[in-house]
Parts: sequence; structure tokens; C-alpha cells
Amino acid sequence: MKSNRKSIRVKWDNYQNGSYFITICTYHKRHYFGEISNAEMMLSLLGNKLNDIIADTIHIRKSQFIEIPIYTIMPNHLHLIITLNTDFDISQHYFQSNTHNIGSIVRGIKSALTSFARQHNLDFAWQRGYHDRIIRNPKEFEYIYQYIENNVINWQQDCFYPDNPNPRFYLYYVLQS
Repeated sequence: MKSNRKSIRVKWDNYQNGSYFITICTYHKRHYFGEISNAEMMLSLLGNKLNDIIADTIHIRKSQFIEIPIYTIMPNHLHLIITLNTDFDISQHYFQSNTHNIGSIVRGIKSALTSFARQHNLDFAWQRGYHDRIIRNPKEFEYIYQYIENNVINWQQDCFYPDNPNPRFYLYYVLQS
């Protein structure tokens, strides 16, 4: 049976040499990673493990020309900026699998946390896929960096906040102006 799923990835971009704003959500936006209290994120067991996985990803992939300059774990989603610099000698890597892309990084994070949850019999699931945005210039990078940095204190205005009467993706509107 043929799948009707369609990729939402940008067709023309090969996710190389640049910075990307990535958002990964939990299934049905459930609060698996903790709760925010007094403008501070209180991580759950899964939230702490996710934090460890990202730290490991930064350490392991640093030598692979990948940087994560900032990230934040929210109750039901994760924001990251991932910077790729894949200017390396292709002849030395020709027969290796492509681990120098956004998809492989996201896949690694998602599969590591899912595996941990299963090993510990924890109820957990990711939303299919992830949201991505190519960061086009230094000004946009700074806006997104500030958005991620202040996401916890602005939680009640977040589009993923469950009781937000006017859910909208604030950063999208800022970047459109």
C-alpha cells in the first residue's frame, strides 16, 4: 500500500552551510518534559534526559561541523538553533552515510529519547516530523536566539501554551515585519 504522507521539507535546500531554527513537538502537545513555575522550567525525568541527549549531541557532533549555539526545552516542545558548516573534503566522506544534515540530528535526538522512555516504561511519544526555518541573516539569527532565550518567561504567549486564548506563532509574525 502506497503511503500518502508528503514531506514538508524545503525541496531545494540540502540543509548545508547555514543556521536553522528547529522546533520538535511532543505528540498532541503533551507536557512530557516538565512544567514552568515562576518563569523557570522544572524538567521532568524525560526533560532531564532530553537535556543530556542534546549535550551529548553537541559534544559528539562538534567534530562533524555541527553546532547548537542555543536551545530550550519547554513542557511540550524543544527549540534549537542548529548551525551546519559542511565545507569538508567530500572525497574523504564519499562512502559514508550523510550525518551532516538536520534530519539526522533530529532523528538522533528523537530516537535516543524514545529509546530511553521505552527502556524505563515511560509514556511518551513525539509528534511526527519537526518544524524548521532557514535563518537567512544575522538579524534574523538574533531575533530567533532571543526568542529561544526568553521562551520560558514568555510561556503564556507561546502558541504551544495550552490555555493561550489566541494561539499564534509569535516569532513568525516578528520575522514577517
